[in-house]
Amino acid sequence: MQVQGNLNLINPLQHQFLLVFITLSSCGPELRAIPTAVHTTFSFVHTIENDSPAYKAGLRVHDEIISFGHISSAKHFQDIASLVKDKEGQSIPVKVLREGQVINLSLTPARWQGKGLLGCHILVNQ
Repeated sequence: MQVQGNLNLINPLQHQFLLVFITLSSCGPELRAIPTAVHTTFSFVHTIENDSPAYKAGLRVHDEIISFGHISSAKHFQDIASLVKDKEGQSIPVKVLREGQVINLSLTPARWQGKGLLGCHILVNQ
């Protein structure tokens, strides 16, 4: 329990997720191997419009973005706009971290009644 509580404090501050499985032997104090998966995020969903392509794809406010198409770092954050424009009507794989769970989405940029091709505002992590 204490480990999980500490991970919840670290994740929002550092935009990283550490998945830790600890198995203790019931026969003694043996501690088995601890596999760890680290998912670094580079941006997050700040706002999203209902009925927008982003909302329909499953994107939600506060989702932390691990990858957006081929983009997976803040260094290339500005490339998202070009990717969205170039992929109008085509599916873009988006991997997000939501409440400690990695979720794979398929987002198709499209014209809709609102602004832009996605209907959401994505900000880079600070």
